[in-house]
Amino acid sequence: MQALRKSALSVVFLAVVVVSSSLWLIGCQPASSTKVSKEALLAQAEAHLESGDVYKALRELQQVLSQDPNNSQVHVDLGWVYLYTDDLDKALAQLNKASQLDLNNPDLHYLRGAIYHRTGQWVDALEEYNHALKTDINNPQLHADIAEVFLLLNNPDGALKEFDVASRLDKDNGDYVFGECRSYRQLKRYDQAILACRQALQLTNEPQAREKIQEVAHTIELLQSLESAR
Repeated sequence: MQALRKSALSVVFLAVVVVSSSLWLIGCQPASSTKVSKEALLAQAEAHLESGDVYKALRELQQVLSQDPNNSQVHVDLGWVYLYTDDLDKALAQLNKASQLDLNNPDLHYLRGAIYHRTGQWVDALEEYNHALKTDINNPQLHADIAEVFLLLNNPDGALKEFDVASRLDKDNGDYVFGECRSYRQLKRYDQAILACRQALQLTNEPQAREKIQEVAHTIELLQSLESAR
């Protein structure tokens, strides 16, 4: 799947990790009486995965897997499901299985990069993300994930560039503008940081995300005041 529309990784993990302990319940759900092709099931699963509905995605992917156990893409998508639910061992197992089945699957790089990102192996994550860009250059979230790694590596210039690309590809996503705000903060360009935070608030409706943006904006205003007082 070439364009996983995740929120920023930390936000998505927090949003869905609370459901991970209940994944066993999926097997108890009744199967649909309507016969659906494995291609249609896979498309549905990927749509649910991108929207964050890991329950439905997992159930559909398991159905496809029962019909086609050697489908590399199914294992990649299952890797994302387990990564979203913070089960890194299972995510890595699915990545390894997918690699054995089809080493040329372009989505392997993005998933591998996300696992490295999640486990703090930031240089390795950046290398895999850059590989993923070769076949997925118009994926705004991939650019945003690269930007997040640059921030962790204390490279705000690189982060700002990637967040800017993500924002141009998806103009209505407040996460990417908030990323620009945080990049400007690291660069100590406080006026631009505050402006970007205000723009992010205009694009963001989720209460917790808005609260986080407001906290960061307040911190930047304090830093700006301290700089001015010197």
